[in-house]
Amino acid sequence: MKKTSKIFGAVALSAALAMGCAVPAFAADLGSGDGTVDASTDNPVVNSAVSTDVKVKARISQIDVTVPLNVTIVADAAGGPLGVPSEGIKTFTAQNTADISGYRIENESSFPVAITNIATTDSSSGDWKLVSTINNASITGAVGDLAIKLEPSDAVNKDSEDSDLTTGTKNEGNKATGATPIDLATGSNDPKWTVAAKPNEQQTASIMGLKMSGSGSELQGVSSALTTTGVDAFRITFTVAATSL
Repeated sequence: MKKTSKIFGAVALSAALAMGCAVPAFAADLGSGDGTVDASTDNPVVNSAVSTDVKVKARISQIDVTVPLNVTIVADAAGGPLGVPSEGIKTFTAQNTADISGYRIENESSFPVAITNIATTDSSSGDWKLVSTINNASITGAVGDLAIKLEPSDAVNKDSEDSDLTTGTKNEGNKATGATPIDLATGSNDPKWTVAAKPNEQQTASIMGLKMSGSGSELQGVSSALTTTGVDAFRITFTVAATSL
């Protein structure tokens, strides 16, 4: 399996991650609240109990989520199944410490995050085309076509409440009811994916391991860059928002 790049980008800098606009906008001044007073009566109250209802608003100052900046897939010139990145996984090495590897989304936030949209854009100037089904008789990309699906890994799926786990592997990404693999040719505006909050007792982020699968068409041309360093094909953009499990 092709290993993912170990280079990560913070949300504010990553070219592969877009911040979600689904989070409501709140006042920037966290120290002041709404001082509106609703009078309980028109007459003075003497020796009687009165009450004030208090509401709480939240201001989401930062969503701390990262994804790998680069992953590489391998397409055979004759077409067929793609070589894809390894699924993300967390392997505990000691109490509350772990090694994380593979293709994944990491959540360092103190609250869960939802993936509210997944979209792709062509970064190959038409050399590659994402399609839902490979048809070698009708290849639309100048070099070739790719049919790829993406979904949360189900190889290991233990929730973040399992704080007793000190060895072995773990994956805090939850595949919600109704969640299905995403066809990258069309994307999804409601993938129903969530990643649990970072457990307070752990030094490592919560992760959602990602599983990629797919096939490619016969290639209509092979450059030296394609067989050595690889070439740009497309970009996956994840939109994230604060949520609750």
